[in-house]
Amino acid sequence: MQRNQVYAADALPALSVDMDAEQPDATANMSVVDEALTVNITAYVRTTDGNLDTLLNTIRAEVYQALMADYTLGLSFVQRIEWGGRGQPQRSDGEQQPITQQTLKFIVHYRHSYTDTGA
Repeated sequence: MQRNQVYAADALPALSVDMDAEQPDATANMSVVDEALTVNITAYVRTTDGNLDTLLNTIRAEVYQALMADYTLGLSFVQRIEWGGRGQPQRSDGEQQPITQQTLKFIVHYRHSYTDTGA
């Protein structure tokens, strides 16, 4: 996914997934490093029937359930995933059918080799 991706109106609702800050999660030893990676998932919606909050809440619930169904995301190096909250909905102005976006934040705690971030 490219940053600043432009979505066609007929492609909405849509989600984008972006990595945010990544920080050491615990004291490293000589064999492993624990990290905490923040992942932002932004929902983009357009609705004309006034059910904006309902649509955003439905998307939030579905994304949350999908990610939290397996707290390791099915990956052996992931220790757990945490809900990090959601941002306030932001609405674009100046359109007949404004687009609203809301960011959902998750924190992925994982472990990798001290000498190789890919292992």
